[in-house]
Amino acid sequence: METLRHSSGRERSQLASTLAQSEEEVRHLRDRVAVLERRTSGECAGLGAQLTVDERVQSLLGERTLLERRLEEAHLHLTDIKGSWSEKISQLETQVGRLSRQAGEEGVERRRAEGERCALLERVKALEVIVERGRSAARDKEELLLRVRAERDALADELKEVRGTHDAQMEELQRQIVSWKKLASL
Repeated sequence: METLRHSSGRERSQLASTLAQSEEEVRHLRDRVAVLERRTSGECAGLGAQLTVDERVQSLLGERTLLERRLEEAHLHLTDIKGSWSEKISQLETQVGRLSRQAGEEGVERRRAEGERCALLERVKALEVIVERGRSAARDKEELLLRVRAERDALADELKEVRGTHDAQMEELQRQIVSWKKLASL
């Protein structure tokens, strides 16, 4: 918005300057035409007779007066331009000061945000390390659990085998006891 306002103001200033130059040029040309018309009218009137020295001096004095008036107008115009430029320079200095303060504030804000960003990145890295340690511990526990289960399954199989052997031995012993009892009762 500020940029648009600034460019619009600059364009207005350029247009006003161009218009003032055009108006000044038109006025200058009108004055020049008036001087030349007076000269030619004096020369045309004096075609039949030579202009007297007084008439010639009067004509030159008229031109001089006109030129002095234009010079004074040019001085006044330059004074107006200087005042206008001083005002514009003051406005631009104010704007530069405001923009400098704004840039400083934005720089402080950017540095603060960058500091927060760096702190958050460090925190993320620390959390990633913690998560990786947790995953590693979980993998180690999973491996331990798998080993314990395998050992439990092996022990269960061994226990079944031992029970099977034990049961077979018990049956054999019971048969032997039964057969000894039969032999002893005979």
